[in-house]
This record gives sequence, structure tokens and C-alpha cells, in this order.
Amino acid sequence: MVRCLQIGKQCILVEWGGGGQAVKQAEEKEGRQGVSPPMEHVLASEDGYPWWQRYQPVSYQLESRSGTRTEFIDMVQRWSTDRRFLWYNGRKRERIINKILPMASLSRSLTHFTKLGPLLQGTRAVTQVPNVSQRRTFTASKPFPVAQYGGRFTVTMMPGDGIGPEMMGYVKNIFRYAGVPVDFEEVQITQDSTEEEFENALICIKRNGVALKGSIESKYGDVSSGSRNATLRTELDLFANVLHCKSYPSVRSRYSDVDIILIRENTEGEYSMMEHENVKGVVESLKIITRKGSERLARYGFEYATRNGRKKVTAIHKANIMKLSDGLFLETCRNVAKEYPEIEFNDMIVDNTCMQVVARPQQFDVMVLPNLYGNVVSNVICGLVGGPGLLSGRNYGHHFAVFEPGTRNTGLSVAGRNIANPIAMLNAACDMLEHLKLHYHAELIRDAIDQTLNVDMIHTTDLGGQATSLDVVQNIIQVIQASTKENKW
Repeated sequence: MVRCLQIGKQCILVEWGGGGQAVKQAEEKEGRQGVSPPMEHVLASEDGYPWWQRYQPVSYQLESRSGTRTEFIDMVQRWSTDRRFLWYNGRKRERIINKILPMASLSRSLTHFTKLGPLLQGTRAVTQVPNVSQRRTFTASKPFPVAQYGGRFTVTMMPGDGIGPEMMGYVKNIFRYAGVPVDFEEVQITQDSTEEEFENALICIKRNGVALKGSIESKYGDVSSGSRNATLRTELDLFANVLHCKSYPSVRSRYSDVDIILIRENTEGEYSMMEHENVKGVVESLKIITRKGSERLARYGFEYATRNGRKKVTAIHKANIMKLSDGLFLETCRNVAKEYPEIEFNDMIVDNTCMQVVARPQQFDVMVLPNLYGNVVSNVICGLVGGPGLLSGRNYGHHFAVFEPGTRNTGLSVAGRNIANPIAMLNAACDMLEHLKLHYHAELIRDAIDQTLNVDMIHTTDLGGQATSLDVVQNIIQVIQASTKENKW
């Protein structure tokens, strides 16, 4: 028995075993084959529910996620009562599979991606389904788990604009050679995507819990559309952006011992996207700083320092001028610091920070910054260790995690030329693997990156070398193949 719940232009494919007697009874009653029995007949039949396993379903107006049989039946009955299903008649099946697929290419996607082609043999569909995208709600009292089934993880992939699609192709190729147990659910979101497509992308990330993302280009001067990147971080409440800025031994730069953790507030500040023109020629832009947002960022910074053996946290601000907004941020950081007496705490004005980072970066350990200051300082530090092509960025919230290159640059000027540095995106992919606790695969790829850069000295033009993007990727793959061959029993 196969049923699909439509959500906008997408649907959830649900398969479960049993229902054979109910199907037979319904067919006998109607005097023909291919009849979908009422849900209550399926659930009441003797073989209607012999065994099931839930594959990361997203709650649909159902707060409980404990996964009991009673709750599942209740949820299915709600869907059935509201007539939100596409119905397929099939043979007896033995598991539940919950997968979002585009409606326009359902049969093709089933055949090529979910390998469920035989599932729909001899079936038919009734497509009288209302659009319920506005009625779907996501409620959570605890963090959502990541999407995992049969030992494999499902991760949302958003290539974005510019060099993003190229970099994602390299990631998938390297994952294949490294044997990474991750399946990507790819969502194409660019600056030209519609709001409905963007909403569907958010649903995809909420369902899977984890995403690997390229940067989305923002249109200059178009006040009707804000930044899709900022909107995504706000909608998913990804309040902490973490960058590990560390020197590479083989990359020539002013300093060889930079090792700074930068933790940037991701949802407030000047990037709240609240600006307006009251009278012509006069624009007001609101800077939003809240005690809650400042406290959770500061606490995240101190917790990070505690867990990772860091000794010092520095709060970056401009409280000497912005006495209320940055004053609140600084006051909150100081209050949180009192709870961690083992961690040294100090603060620094942002303009002085930019000078100190360039003059003596060794004085910094962990930095916590409001949104705009974090954007500026992170780019300065990236310049100290080799540029934007090396560093990755991690975006964390209470429920979701999104990984991307650290400087969030689309790289439009080098797109399609085979010269972009793939290391930043590969490092982001390794961060994602560590988040999924796939530490072996993350270490395998990181070691290959390290050997490619620091031993084999294969550098792209942004690092002063002559290698192409493909040269770097092919060398990483060769190192992975050699390593896995040596480690075979």
C-alpha cells in the first residue's frame, strides 16, 4: 500500500506493509481490482500492520515524536480524514519509507533515486489532492534528529549561485570515493528562485536536520527581495556562525601560527533586514540586539571554549558609541562570563580589533561578535591565513545545522573557469561529517586535504599556485584511494 501526501509542489511518499485482506475485501465489494480500501479497514485487518519502521517523518500538526504505533495510526487517520493523500494500490509491503519528491517527476524519481521502481508496477493514482502547504506546521520541544535510515544519512544540498554547483559536484565525487554513507537531497535555490521554491527548501532542511550550502547571490538595489542567505539563517534560527581560522603550513602568509575561533551572531544586529525610507532621501535601518540573543551566543562561546580546551573569550563591540545596543551585548557577555571563572574574559572595540588581528593575532583565542562585526572581522582573519578559498563556516541552531564556505562568497567572477579553490567547501563538508559523528570519513578526507596542500603542494591560483580546481580534487581522491587500500584487512 503506497500513499503520498502533497505539500505544495512536493509530496511525501509513504509505504507500509499489510492491508492485503482489506484490499481484497474492498475489491470484492466494488467488484473490480485496484480499489483503495478505507484507512480504518486497513488498520483493522489482521495483516494490516504486521511490522513497520519510521524513516524520519516530520510531525504534521502532531507535537509528539515518540513514534509509537498508536501515534502513527492517529497521524495517518488525520491525513486520511482530511483527504490529503494520493492513493496507489499495490502489493503487500514490509516497511515505511518517507521521502519528499517533486510531484512533476514522481515516477522518474522513484525509479532512479529511491530505487522503488518495482513498487509502483501495476498501480494507478487518483490526483484529487488539495494544496496544504500553508497548513503544515513544524513544532518541536526538543532538537530534531538528523535524517538517518539503514545506517545512511540524508542531507539537504543547496548548490546556490556562482561556483556552488561546481564545488558540490566535487564534494559528491570525493564522498563516493571515500565511501561516505550520506545521500544528498538536492534543492536548487538561486537569486531567481520563487518564494514557493525557497519555502520548499526550508521544509527540506527542517526534515533532514542538516544541510550543505553554497552561497546565494543577493540582488543589489532590489528592495522587494531580501537576502535569501540571511532569511534562511533567520527562519531556521541558526544563531551561531562558527569559523575556525587556522594557518596552513604550506600557505605563505604573514603569520604561521594563527588559531582563532570566531563565533558570530547570525540572526540579529544590522542584518535584521529592517530598513525603510520614511521620506525621500532619508533611510532608517534598525539594529536589533536582544538580551536573549546575546546571552545564548555568549553562552555558546564559553561552552565551546570549555569543551575544546580554549582559555580565553573576547567579546567584540562598539559600546563606547552604541551605548544601548552594543552596551546590552557587552553587559550580557560580562554576566555570562561570571559563570565560567576558569575561562579568561576580556572585551575589545571592533575598530581596534581589526588592527590588533592584523598586528598580533596570537592574542586571540575565542571571539564572540554581533552580526556585522563578525562579518567584517572574519574576512580580515581569512586574509591572514590564505584567503576565502580555505575556511569553512558552521551555522548552528537548537534544531538544525547548515555548513558552507566561511566567507559566503558566490565567486561569480571565477565560476565555470576551473580555477576556484574547492578546499573551503570540502572543509565545510568535513565539518558536516563530524556533526553527523562520521569521524572516520571526516578524518580521511581532512588528511587527504592536508597532504594535497602541505605535502604535495598542489595550490590553486589564489594561493600562488598554478593548479586547477580539478587538479586539487583528483589529488585528494588519489590520496583517499591509497589510504583506503592500505587500511584494508
